[in-house]
Amino acid sequence: MKVANSKCKTYVQSKTPFKGSNLYGEYIGDNYVVYSYGRHFPLFIYAEGAWFENEDKYWMDGTRCNFSVSTERQRQQARPACSTVLLARSWMEKLANEGYKALATERILRGVVV
Repeated sequence: MKVANSKCKTYVQSKTPFKGSNLYGEYIGDNYVVYSYGRHFPLFIYAEGAWFENEDKYWMDGTRCNFSVSTERQRQQARPACSTVLLARSWMEKLANEGYKALATERILRGVVV
């Protein structure tokens, strides 16, 4: 469903697919994923009863920089009204594309600390 970004929070809270302006929410398997500007930048993921949030800043040409103004606005507009678990963008992509079990298995086997 097409919605204004300013109205997307209701859709995110209810985990309902939507399309905004360069912001959208959809199901990937059992996970609900909110993307900003495409699948390379998941902002939020609901998986296994918890919300996960991308903690990385926007990457341009391999360097870390601040979120763009529009991405930060989208983050505020779509933020779930509860606590989130912060993950790096690479882990968010793994969670979105491969699922919670794959993410947990790799983190445990690699001994990665959040």
